[in-house]
Amino acid sequence: KLSGAVFDLYKANGDKLKTGLVTDKNGTILVSGLKPGSYYFVETKAPAGYLFDRNKHYNFAIEIGNQKQSQTVKVTDDRQASKASIVSTDKGGHADHHKG
Repeated sequence: KLSGAVFDLYKANGDKLKTGLVTDKNGTILVSGLKPGSYYFVETKAPAGYLFDRNKHYNFAIEIGNQKQSQTVKVTDDRQASKASIVSTDKGGHADHHKG
């Protein structure tokens, strides 16, 4: 569960409803009072050390008659690979640097 991820909320037609929604310590954002319709979240900032897909839309819908029920949208961020440099020295004392 990741805290500190930032999302914007849009209607299906592209109208931005809310911006700067940040996940809490439980990795959760709660948005209430949405009218029936289709919506999507877009992640705008991942927590430190994580990568996210800026072009991905996390879709969900609120159905008429189910406004009181909650919809859950699950988002997974990938942990950023740490870059390591490997230094190997040959017998001549020259160092070769390999970036990986």
